Amino acid sequence: MLLIDTYNVLHVTGVLPPELAGPDIDGLIRLIGASRYSRHSITLVCDGVGARRASAGLTIEYAGAASSADDLIIERLGHTPRSKGAVVVSSDRRVSAAARRRGLRTLSSAAFLHQLARDVVAAQRAPRRPTRRALAPAVPLDAAAVRAWARDFGIATAQEFDRLDAASLGMIGRLAQRLARGAATAAPKAAAARPDSAQKPEAAARPAPKRAPRPATRQAPLHAAPPQPDPLLTKLIQESGSKISQDDLAMERWLAR
Repeated sequence: MLLIDTYNVLHVTGVLPPELAGPDIDGLIRLIGASRYSRHSITLVCDGVGARRASAGLTIEYAGAASSADDLIIERLGHTPRSKGAVVVSSDRRVSAAARRRGLRTLSSAAFLHQLARDVVAAQRAPRRPTRRALAPAVPLDAAAVRAWARDFGIATAQEFDRLDAASLGMIGRLAQRLARGAATAAPKAAAARPDSAQKPEAAARPAPKRAPRPATRQAPLHAAPPQPDPLLTKLIQESGSKISQDDLAMERWLAR
């Protein structure tokens, strides 16, 4: 439990960083909510007149026109049981003395603000990882998306989907999200377990490029038939009366030798 001399804390200057300096009561409540005291029961005692406000773990009280916050805190301390977890926050000497007489821990206003500032700055610098509960409301599934997931995973047909109420649709949406996360998680594991040949089916199934056929070269058979005599050449030899045989003019005959 924290019993805080509110305006005694708010009047302290030079402690909070510029971006946090000069808070009002609501600003002080926000700082406490972001600090190590966020789960403590908080009572803010203020000077002046105002309506008492109380919510879960937080109470704001005003001393009234005829009293002061210091007097109200000292009066409250007389009815406060001794507790190791109770802390009185004030730089007023009378308040601090009254708290020590009750065996309660005291903390000056400046030291209290130092703690709040240190906790808030540390929380701002720490990287935040969204949890599944934080992601679920941030990325809701609309009716069309739920219908698509229900169809793809075989949860419900189109006719069954049209007869579902809002609660059933929400349940199907959550189930579809779980199935989608499971499929996304299983896909990398399955790919890692496959052999290289299975990971690249297009490389294994790709046919070898076809090469253009080379032009066939004419090769003389080993036992080629003798060439037929040229009729014109035969006629010329006969008319000339030469004793030259046409076989003597065959180049294949001389090259073969």
